Amino acid sequence: MSEWTEDRRIAWHAAWKAWVEAVVEVQAAVSAYAIAQAVRHQVEADVKRTARHPGPAA
Repeated sequence: MSEWTEDRRIAWHAAWKAWVEAVVEVQAAVSAYAIAQAVRHQVEADVKRTARHPGPAA
């Protein structure tokens, strides 16, 4: 593979940063919901299991 151009590197970095920020927001939302429902560990475990083994698309 040839080396990336500066524009491609910048675009990749921006996309990676956006993805990381989105993951943080999702994790915070899942945690807040789970705490509110008083079932934090079960909700987080269910989300992780579903993310690792998603079912068919609806």
